[in-house]
Amino acid sequence: MRTPLTYLLATLSLAVLPSTALATDLDQLDADWAHDVVLSADTLAQSQPELARVIATGNPGLSRSGQPIFPDASWRVPEAAGALLVRIAEGGESAGVRVGLLDALSRTKGDWASAVVGLLGHESNPEVRRMMVEILREAPVAQARAGITLGLSDSDAGVRAASVRVVGNHIDGVKLGDLAVAGLLDLTPGVRTEAARSIGYAGFTDGFGAVQALLTDSDADVRYRALRSLQKLNASMVAGLPELSTLATDADPRISREASKLLGR
Repeated sequence: MRTPLTYLLATLSLAVLPSTALATDLDQLDADWAHDVVLSADTLAQSQPELARVIATGNPGLSRSGQPIFPDASWRVPEAAGALLVRIAEGGESAGVRVGLLDALSRTKGDWASAVVGLLGHESNPEVRRMMVEILREAPVAQARAGITLGLSDSDAGVRAASVRVVGNHIDGVKLGDLAVAGLLDLTPGVRTEAARSIGYAGFTDGFGAVQALLTDSDADVRYRALRSLQKLNASMVAGLPELSTLATDADPRISREASKLLGR
């Protein structure tokens, strides 16, 4: 069971108090990121009270897929991040709404990454945890690494898959490639598939051997993605791999076709 957010919620509630009360109680906060969240939310409440109010109470629309979204462009400013984090941390809304809030948070370009990593370790809903990890594709490398590491140990396979997917989607994914290598050993095929994909997209050449080992994986999707990713890492080396002759007769037509092409057949 995950640790309740009691300590955090108590401190985040300070964001609605006057700044004098906030300053008096700052010593109760347990983490630097919580300090920053409370101060940021309090600053917005004083400088742009209407924006703070709308962020705190605004209702979402729905995307074409039915996912709650918050498309208000006025939220897409760095100073909105603290207020959004307060609402996310309160946890009283549905998972879908909180996912929508996290999406809005990622579009602020604010300094939110450390807070998201901090909240990730306390979040009980796997859908929300998946989104917390997904948006780390926009985070600095240090925070992305911390969040991916936490996500890789998650009990939910979807969270683990999202964690390795960040490596392939991050602008500096090559610096996170070693984390995706760890995902190649996951018991869930979908996670192994995402890990192989991300190593290829990130261009993490040190992972070539580990991905090569998946060419004999029991899952066809994993074998196919491993073969495709190896081509991204070193196309000339792939042509000489001994596994190709077996893959050319694979029961999965995607794999046999790709392997045969590489063999020049």
